[in-house]
Amino acid sequence: MTSTLVMVTYNRLSLLKQTLQAHLEMTVPFDDIVIVNNCSTDGTYEYLENVIKTHARVHVLHSKINAGGAGGFATGMAYALENL
Repeated sequence: MTSTLVMVTYNRLSLLKQTLQAHLEMTVPFDDIVIVNNCSTDGTYEYLENVIKTHARVHVLHSKINAGGAGGFATGMAYALENL
């Protein structure tokens, strides 16, 4: 059995960095982390593109629209169920 975390973010880069770092450092880590960038405009895109270069278990989905929390989680869960 594998474990997957789905996170949704929108223009909260500072909090995203803190939250992601905490999850990457867990003593019992998630097997995969799916992050849905809900069309952020604060540098989140660039930050996440750098993250995936060094963390193979982090999967990033960049949305072209802000679908809200529910839409972001639906997108992330569908990706996880189909691909992980």
